[in-house]
Amino acid sequence: MRPKQFDGKRLPCYFFLMQSLITLSICASSALAGEDNLRIKGYVKTLATLTDFTGLDVQFEGSGRDEEPKFEGSSINTFRLNLFWKPHTSATAEFAYELIPRVQDRDGAESFFTIRAANPLSYRVGDLGEEVYSSGENSDFQLFHNLDRAFVTLSPDFGDIYIGRQPVAFGSARVVNPTDILTSFTYTELNNEERIGVDALRIKVPVGTMNELDAGVVFGEDFSSKESAAFLRLKYYLFETDISPLAILFKQNLLMGIDIARSVGDAGFWFEGAYAFANITDDYDQSQDYGRISTGLDYSFSEKMYAYIEYHFNGAGKSSADDYSELLVNGSSEVAYREGAVYLIGKNYLAPGFSFQITPLLTLDAGVLYNMNDSSVLLFPVVHYSLSDDASIEAGALAGLGRGNRIVRNTDTGALHIATDSEFGLYPDTYFISAILYF
Repeated sequence: MRPKQFDGKRLPCYFFLMQSLITLSICASSALAGEDNLRIKGYVKTLATLTDFTGLDVQFEGSGRDEEPKFEGSSINTFRLNLFWKPHTSATAEFAYELIPRVQDRDGAESFFTIRAANPLSYRVGDLGEEVYSSGENSDFQLFHNLDRAFVTLSPDFGDIYIGRQPVAFGSARVVNPTDILTSFTYTELNNEERIGVDALRIKVPVGTMNELDAGVVFGEDFSSKESAAFLRLKYYLFETDISPLAILFKQNLLMGIDIARSVGDAGFWFEGAYAFANITDDYDQSQDYGRISTGLDYSFSEKMYAYIEYHFNGAGKSSADDYSELLVNGSSEVAYREGAVYLIGKNYLAPGFSFQITPLLTLDAGVLYNMNDSSVLLFPVVHYSLSDDASIEAGALAGLGRGNRIVRNTDTGALHIATDSEFGLYPDTYFISAILYF
């Protein structure tokens, strides 16, 4: 569900726009005062994808549509501008704006059966509205924009204070972060250069030499307490180990988590776990409580070769493929999937991966997400080529392998029936190529 577009009659949205305009004014003022304290950076990225649905058994019933899905192509271009201003040694301001033209084959297939992570745009007081222009209903061309950063950082003697739209992320796991529920990425996310900004007030206070207290409030639509979140995290260093206990109250649910990271010989080790209590501040529903764990190791074999392996336990998922259909059809009714940023539907996963530098300019990255319960696999190979210090190109694929599935959608009623034997057998193959230029 998208946040509501800006309505000039709402006071909270006025607050949001004033925050943005103030930040813009600060940056503009610095340009007049002198360029030494102002930095303007950004990038242009183009991403072209082709999704192949021909390997899926998808059928339509009803009068609305009777063609089996085949291919879907899209082209997404992102123009991002970042402004940084440091008017004083104890104060900085940051602003970022994105303009995103998108061309998509609207007559192609729809990936309507994949569960998505919770929408991080819901953690915004108000917004400008995502869509700027569309050439019509079910149009091939759409233009989106995103005010992604608009915050001020104050650094008094006791710590740092962050006010405004900013990134908020947690966890050290490489593949799935159980404690990162506000702005998390899915495994299949292709646009992952920047964390989505949320409206927050955050304070970080050093406690001793290597310890830190981190607390904040993340505001939802119209400052509604039911749509907002608050967190408290303590990070401390003990026995050569970084330990970070964490509590997050999000949309009336409570998450208790811990993140542990340390070296084991020459390898890196992490353990990240969380347990969520559903509707703890409203109508507590123990049946929707769930826990998640990610733990693993990484190791650099040489300057050219790096590898990792991670195990993930998803307490909100199902251990049998026979029960997947319930989550795929009714997953939005589960707290874990609606509000907890859970998107995997199985219980146990193994995720190995590696990065190998073929030449100084050419790198191969490959990852595998393996569902241990149904033996389905999601492959994610990517080749990166550096054109210069500020430009690169990459190409890759997302390929789902698993036992047969059958999806039937009634175009008249919208009813969906899924008979599945595997999770990643439901994923269509996606091929992509992208280029990015930083300035």
